[in-house]
This record gives sequence, C-alpha cells and structure tokens, in this order.
Amino acid sequence: MSLAGRNKIIIKRLQITKYIIAFVGAAIMVNAMFFNGIIMVDTENIWSQYNGGFEHIGYSKYNITVENITELWNRTYSYTVSGVVIDAKGTLYTYMGDYLYVLDYAGNILWTYSFYNSPVGCPALNPTGNIIYCSDNYGHLIAINTTNGQEIWNIDLSTGSALTPTVGPDGTIYLCTGADEIVAVNPNGTLMWKISLPVVFNHFVTPTVDPLRGRIYIGCEDYNLTAVDLNGTVIWKYRTGGKIYGAPAVDRNGVVYFGSDDGYMYSLYPNGTLKWKYSTGSAIRCSPAIGPDGTIYFGCWDGYLYALKPNGTLRWRYYAGTSVDSSPVITNNSYLIFTDGDYNLRILDENGTLVYQYHLGEPTYTASSVSVDNSGRIYVYTTYCLFVIGLEGVNELNINQQVIISLFVISVVFIVCANIQGKKKHFT
Repeated sequence: MSLAGRNKIIIKRLQITKYIIAFVGAAIMVNAMFFNGIIMVDTENIWSQYNGGFEHIGYSKYNITVENITELWNRTYSYTVSGVVIDAKGTLYTYMGDYLYVLDYAGNILWTYSFYNSPVGCPALNPTGNIIYCSDNYGHLIAINTTNGQEIWNIDLSTGSALTPTVGPDGTIYLCTGADEIVAVNPNGTLMWKISLPVVFNHFVTPTVDPLRGRIYIGCEDYNLTAVDLNGTVIWKYRTGGKIYGAPAVDRNGVVYFGSDDGYMYSLYPNGTLKWKYSTGSAIRCSPAIGPDGTIYFGCWDGYLYALKPNGTLRWRYYAGTSVDSSPVITNNSYLIFTDGDYNLRILDENGTLVYQYHLGEPTYTASSVSVDNSGRIYVYTTYCLFVIGLEGVNELNINQQVIISLFVISVVFIVCANIQGKKKHFT
C-alpha cells in the first residue's frame, strides 16, 4: 500500500476515534448532569423548614395533580412529632419517636439519628442542604451532616425545650425556647445572642425572618407580635387581643401577616403599623399562606378556610365543618392543601371548591403544615403516621426519561462534533 493510502487509513481511524471520544465524553457529561442534580433538579432545598422557608409563607413553587392521586405509601411509628423537610435531591427528613429518619423518594430508610432526648417540632435544613438542625426537649440544638448522619455539633442552650428552628439565608439559626427566650446561633454552633420574650409554648412556634429588612418576627403569649433586629434588639411590638400561636408570614414587600386568638387576621407594615385586620370571630392558630398574587389563606376555629385579597377583603371562604388548625400550603398551580379537625386532607382549587379529600383516620398536629415536593407529592403527618399522597409512578425525572433525554443530548453533541470535523476537513 502506498504511503498516501496508509495516511488516509490513519486519518480515518483518528476521525473515528475522535467521534468515539466525543460520544463517551457526552455520555459521561450527561450522566453527571442528570444523576448528580446539575440539570432538571433544583439546586435549592425543595421544602427546607417549617412552612417551606424562613418567610413561612406556605408556598410551593411546584404544581400538583389532583386527578387519580392516591396514597402511595405510609410509615407508622409509636409516636410522630414532626413535619417533613425535603432537600434538593428529594431526600426526606422527619422525626419519628426519638429518631430523625432520613428517607428516599420511595420511603426507604437511608439513615437514622437517635436522640438522647425526644426531638421537638420540625427540623430545618441549612441553605445548601448539607446540614440539618434539630432541637430536643432538653434545650439542645443539634447539627447533623445530611450525607452520613454524623453529629457536627451540639449546643446546650440551658433552657427547657428548644422549639422548631428557623434557618435564615445566611445560615443563622433562630429558635424559641421553653424558657421564654429567642435564641440566635451561628452556623458553627456558637451562641450569637438570646433575649427574653414571653413566647407561646408550642412545638411549632418559630421565628419568621425578613432578611431584606433585617427583621425577625415572633408571636407571643402577652398578645404581642414582636419585631427584633438581626442583633437581637427589640424594635417594636404590636398588641392584639389574644395569644399568637402561628408563625407570622412575610410577603415580598415586607408586610407581615398573622392570626391571633382574638379572632383577627392582622396585616402590618414593616414599621409595625396596622395595614388592616379581618375579623373571623374565632381563634386563628395556624400560620397563613401567601399566594403569588398576594392572596392570604388561613384556617380558623370557626370551621372555615379563608382566602383574603391583599387589601384585607374576603375573596372566598370554604366551610370544612370542623376547626382548621393546620397551616395551609398554596401550590404554583393555585391548589390549596390543608388538614382539618376531622382528620381529613383536603385540596381546594383557586375558587375555593373542594377537588380532593382523603381521610387520614387519626389526629393531625395543631398548627402543622403539609409538605410538597417537586413531583407534586404531598406529605402529611398524623399522631402516628406519615402519609404520602400523589400519582403512581411519577417522579421528577424517572429513569426512562433520563435515558431518552440522555441519548438525545448525546446525539446532538455527536452531530455537532461531526459537523465541526467536516468543516475543518473542508477548509484544509
């Protein structure tokens, strides 16, 4: 064979080798993207803490489907005391008895953490999702590595119970205690500050953070909503006619919404002056949810679930027939999810019409809320059980979809590489 012929064979083999390298490289890249959460997976926690986030607005940025949904699985334990928080990968964190249980999407146990004293309220994830914070009945706040379940630090706050923590966007942890205190803890586990306030003793009482305006809000047993700055200094107090159990909610404009045992839903400007108040005539002990259009949703002891316009006038109300203590959740496609005093999970559409109901069969926790993941699954807990409601076989991105999309992306990369090689050959 001539030298020119041999060179052509070598060049062709090199071209084929380049295509193979490009194909394998694309496959590795796509696999890393899909299976390590680079694309099609949230980089933020899905449901990081009580009522979804540090503003406690009860809003899920994901859609749910109400047609053909059913109970997918449940987990029963001797005593369940928790909400469910969900990280960016869809991993679930919840208390059951004296343990923190970490579950995958199908409910399989990934790892557990055993508490020396019973945990309290709802755990909370840090902004990057690699640490979960838990509180217990003896005043400890514990930081746990979410990868391996190992304790990172444990601070004794020297109080009674440490209640549900709230984690701000900078990683600072805020919580109330059974010793009538609000405490701020640094991400490294050192005490930042603590101040005395007569907080209502309830496992789900937790501060609300407005980082843009440097405010922390907490409802108190002395009938006041109290505003504290990020250094722990009380800025103002607004007095109502009753105790304040639910965590306040803060909208994008810094307006604060909260209910009181005096039967009013309040709306305050960031400076502590009244914007409006709406009378229901019965105690309001849940945290309100705020929709993208500014609608405020909350349950009441009079058996109604209310939807108020941003100006404080009634949009609609739905009669559940029993007290509504749970904090509602509003989804991206305007479905409202809540539980009632008759142990039902209910879903309403944007007009307040019941579109789904599921009887849970046992009590749900006062002032607790459901959680929603990025595939539209609903997590709701009762005294003894965690229920998961959704569509069978639905995941954010199942394996078949991953394979199909991966092959498509690989093909595109392969074609592009081939075209580039062809153009190089054309110009040489």
